Amino acid sequence: MAVTIVETRAITGGVDTHADTHVAAALDPVGGLLGVQEFPATAPGYARLLGWLGGFGTVCLVGIEVATRGRTW
Repeated sequence: MAVTIVETRAITGGVDTHADTHVAAALDPVGGLLGVQEFPATAPGYARLLGWLGGFGTVCLVGIEVATRGRTW
């Protein structure tokens, strides 16, 4: 019997919120920047953001900056 081992890396995300868009960053397990992307501050935009983060590996933690001008999730 063959056993398949699949390794995924732990991803940390950070989101800077704004009224119309949110900017997300993806970091690898040692803090290396994997990517930065802007998404609309809408329900479909949130789904795209989460899918984008998940494309780098297993999302373990996301920090969200929420200011008075940004939308909350």
